[in-house]
Amino acid sequence: MVVDLPELLLRCGIEWDDSSIAPEIPPGPIVWVGRVLQSSQVERSLWDLIGPDVWRAENEWPGLSASDLERWLVDAPVGDHVIILQGNDRIPDVGLPSSVRILSRVQLATALGEHLLDGGSFISMVPETIPESGEASMQRVSSGPLGITPCLRPDDILEELGFTGLGLSPLHLEARIWTVSGMLCGPEGQEEPREWKILEDPWEDELSLIDELELLSNPPDLEVKESVSFSSDSMLRMRLVKMLSERRASGLEEGSGVVLKRWRATMESSQMKSQKIYIPAWRGNLPGHGDSILHGLSGKLFSH
Repeated sequence: MVVDLPELLLRCGIEWDDSSIAPEIPPGPIVWVGRVLQSSQVERSLWDLIGPDVWRAENEWPGLSASDLERWLVDAPVGDHVIILQGNDRIPDVGLPSSVRILSRVQLATALGEHLLDGGSFISMVPETIPESGEASMQRVSSGPLGITPCLRPDDILEELGFTGLGLSPLHLEARIWTVSGMLCGPEGQEEPREWKILEDPWEDELSLIDELELLSNPPDLEVKESVSFSSDSMLRMRLVKMLSERRASGLEEGSGVVLKRWRATMESSQMKSQKIYIPAWRGNLPGHGDSILHGLSGKLFSH
């Protein structure tokens, strides 16, 4: 279950000061949460949140960059601040004044755990359910969309293109992940059962194996750009046969040396099932490009 950070802290005994006013700074990925009242019933591990302005980094994915933090430091008001990074396991390497403290996702998880172990309060997030009477029925619940962790940082790509200081908004590009079971058939009638996981990326018009990609079971709640250019089932099978077939080295019967022989992927009787998956991307207005989308896996730009 995805729970908003202020709500999570509230359930742990934090009391927010409703009379406090948000500082006036330009919009960005670091968002003001509020000030915590001294009357909050929390254990020692959460005491650091009482007093300063509390901020959270909205970039749950792929996390806050050093340039994001540097821009915030320029506009931040005078005073003590705590910034909670919801998407960073590591804190960006930026020189910070003593008035600013940062908590990474791991540090926050540790503080919340210590709060509970020390006997701190916690209001359950799971609503109570009353079992229905009558005969129970079994239903198959389809799993929701998956996500993919970005392979690049947008700031690095923009810098290579000559752009700095431009704000981009994260979004998802709709794609499909296929689980395909089939056979690899060798030149002498050999058969090998195989299972592949394939990413169908309609934005790049590519199929690729996703063994090395890091998948997210709960992708962040972002704008989704839907695709209308998925392959038909028959066309997809033809493309998969070409993609999944292999050439393997085989020894010669006479003499020395090797020859490459084709192992063909058979898709006629294969089992295929698909699931929606989101490709990471960013959208922004780039000089000379207009309203553009930056593909989070390939780094390519295309018009929105």
